[in-house]
Amino acid sequence: MPGEYTITLRAGGKQLSKTVRVGLDPRVKISDADLATQLDAALKLRDLTSTLNKLVAGVDDLTRQLTTLGETMRKAPEPAATAAVRAGDGDGAGPAAATAGQSDNAMADINAALDELKKLRATLVREAPFGYRYPPKLREEVQSLMGSITSPIAPPTEPQMLRLREVTDETQKAVADLNSIISGSIRRVNEKLSSQPHIVAGPAVR
Repeated sequence: MPGEYTITLRAGGKQLSKTVRVGLDPRVKISDADLATQLDAALKLRDLTSTLNKLVAGVDDLTRQLTTLGETMRKAPEPAATAAVRAGDGDGAGPAAATAGQSDNAMADINAALDELKKLRATLVREAPFGYRYPPKLREEVQSLMGSITSPIAPPTEPQMLRLREVTDETQKAVADLNSIISGSIRRVNEKLSSQPHIVAGPAVR
């Protein structure tokens, strides 16, 4: 926004300040209200971009953890008692059989969580390689909308404001979807492997 701003530089134990005035090109005719509307839309899109970056990072981190955990469980040696039960020795009701069943159930939840995370990520970002015909995903759409709103010195158009409301709703849904995965299949994995290393979900994305 046009106005007076103070620029402060701190270095080497010294501080220098200077007041500057920011103004528009005098040939551009736009009201302060329209500038404020443009700035508000840009800040909302900046916050949406930050949220989506956190979402993608969270999905990728959980995917890595689940993949590593699944590979570790598949490579783990089968307990001798469990092997004996599966070979026909005993009735399958002992602790080893219960542990084996628990691990099998955990693997099913791991695979379910990985599938859910993959589907969610596919709505957020484009996967390489892709051509110009490949449709943009939510993060690219938000970035594109920010560029179209902030490039001119002009208030956002009504279609742009409508799209801003739409991508805001879509981002909130994506946040809810990730939190649902964490509280669903990932929570079940952690419960079944409560005595073993499991998935660290981190703070909820907001």
